[in-house]
Amino acid sequence: MLPPKDVSPLPLKSAPSNDRNDAHADMNVSRRVLFGFLLAALATVLIGIATYWSSTERERAVARLGNAQQSIQWLQKVTRTLVEAESGQRGFLLSGEPRYLSVYEIAVTKLPEQLDSLRRTLNNREALAQSEKELESLVQAKLDELDQPVKLHRSGDAKAALNLMRSGHGQATMEKLRQVSEGFATDLQQRADERRDEWRTCRQLVRLGDWGRLGAAAGAHWHGRRHDGARAGHQGPPIVGGPRGAGAGRTAARRPCAGLAG
Repeated sequence: MLPPKDVSPLPLKSAPSNDRNDAHADMNVSRRVLFGFLLAALATVLIGIATYWSSTERERAVARLGNAQQSIQWLQKVTRTLVEAESGQRGFLLSGEPRYLSVYEIAVTKLPEQLDSLRRTLNNREALAQSEKELESLVQAKLDELDQPVKLHRSGDAKAALNLMRSGHGQATMEKLRQVSEGFATDLQQRADERRDEWRTCRQLVRLGDWGRLGAAAGAHWHGRRHDGARAGHQGPPIVGGPRGAGAGRTAARRPCAGLAG
């Protein structure tokens, strides 16, 4: 039995190859991924530098805010101590009791140290330092005025000491001292408010830096997942039944020979 004339062996055909296109696509994807990762790394470095600077500035702002608040506290202590000195002096002159004199002497002893502490918290700011010098000068003048009646009383002239106290001696100095203290307190409070605003700004910058680092990490993760998806898309679905098809081709090629043998 002769084989049909229109039957010819089927040539073996392999699946069309897209290796070159796949390689080109993978190269494009790899370049985009590399650029994305480099951009994310650069953003992370810049954000880290900005966060470090913000953190450093925040620490400085906290220190400046602390100094400003301490300045207000030391000024209040100076004012209270001066009032204690005046009260102790008056109590001693009116009663002659040593316990009032002790209050006066302790207050006079504390004032220089308190003024020195106040001066150290000003950080050599010219306007505030000038106000502090004026305050210190008035405090010293007031202490000198308080000391005069005390010396008269100690010398045995209690009546002269009382007359000097009741004459309003030192009243003008005390009034000037109150005015200077109030203006100084206003300036110190304004400086404290400015330092508080600086601290809040630095705190916000640090928070933005934290969010920026999270965003950069999320972007790098998203870019990596996109790269994996792109590579999977270029590779295409797997070929199912490839070996079986090739075997069918070989079987078809052998059929003419089998017919000749028959």
